Amino acid sequence: MVDANEEEDDENDVDDDDDDYDDDDDVVFAFVVVVVAAAAAADDDDDNDDDDDDEMMQLLLLMIVMIMMMMMMMVVKAVVIVIMMIMVVIVVVVVMMMMMMMMMMMMVSTKTVQTGEADQGPEAGGETPANVAEI
Repeated sequence: MVDANEEEDDENDVDDDDDDYDDDDDVVFAFVVVVVAAAAAADDDDDNDDDDDDEMMQLLLLMIVMIMMMMMMMVVKAVVIVIMMIMVVIVVVVVMMMMMMMMMMMMVSTKTVQTGEADQGPEAGGETPANVAEI
């Protein structure tokens, strides 16, 4: 009787390990969802939608789906951990590129506003108080 109970406990320990592995998969999936949602939210803040950003998001989603399918097929934990590390590096690089693009667009928008103000002068045919007084 005691031996049977010990064997059942051993089997339960193995099942607990499997449950932990499934929990790791859930954590990875939740992390991927959070990263994609954050990237989409950062992309939605931009008023002028560019096709390049949409293509980058589609490429990112495609890569994540491919990696998730590979993780579901793989059984070895070491390979999954390596794939996760590669995926994290790719996601960080893509997010950094998006941040750089947003910064560049903000810089360009401020420059255009400054040049727009400079163009509204007498040389550009803009109305000045002297021109209004002549009329």
